[in-house]
Amino acid sequence: MHHEEIDLPGPRLPHDMAITENYSILMDLPLFWDPELLKRQAHKVTYYPELPSRFGIIPRHGKAETIKWFEGSPCYIYHAVNAWEEGDEIIMDACRVLEAAPKPAAPKDDNSRMLSFLKLAARMYRWRFNLKTGATREEPLDDANTEFPTINRRALGRKSRFAYNVNLTYTPALAFDGLTKYDLQKGTSERYDFGAGRFGSEAPFAPRVGSQSEDDGYVVTFVADINSGQSEVLVLRALDFGSNPIARVEIPQRVPLGFHALWIPGEKLNY
Repeated sequence: MHHEEIDLPGPRLPHDMAITENYSILMDLPLFWDPELLKRQAHKVTYYPELPSRFGIIPRHGKAETIKWFEGSPCYIYHAVNAWEEGDEIIMDACRVLEAAPKPAAPKDDNSRMLSFLKLAARMYRWRFNLKTGATREEPLDDANTEFPTINRRALGRKSRFAYNVNLTYTPALAFDGLTKYDLQKGTSERYDFGAGRFGSEAPFAPRVGSQSEDDGYVVTFVADINSGQSEVLVLRALDFGSNPIARVEIPQRVPLGFHALWIPGEKLNY
């Protein structure tokens, strides 16, 4: 474990970070506690679109004085997809939030305020940080509303081709009504819908034993049917993503919608 104090302009609210083989990418984004209210111990998340997004790139296990800051257009990011090195550039894919500060829904009661903050609109996006020139380039990769990306974690920090995101919908709060597989090399995508009244969870990728390619494996998620109350584990074959699941396993209790998950091989679990 490596700890390093990084100097920032004030208290910040990063949700995620990214790594490459040799670097860590930290995020200083213009959505954070109102500093004046914070002095009075009041917490109000505020978006400051007049400020840039800042990305700090520091060598893995490096010292604070080696960090290089890059600026981009203002936004917020919940989850990074992956990052890697190409020549002088660090490339990072992430889900860029369209509306960093959600507008309260009417009527303005406690329940409507909560539901408004549960809404999320995000798009797949790419940043390129040039370590030699200090320039930042950025571009959208898709216009579909997807988030909670997962990849084959064997490719973490290295150039990856595929990502598996949940499709976002509102019912009236945030829900996941399907999955999208992205081929970031071809710039294409495939969608799988759970069906009417069925909502899923974050969907980790599980490599097949003896797999031969990055997407040779399975995408696994929990799905709850709000009509019957039944929950199940759904297993999709990543190489044939649009087809029917290869397995559906009913489970004895309901799993909360939007459950976070991570695939860990059984032999790596410490009981």
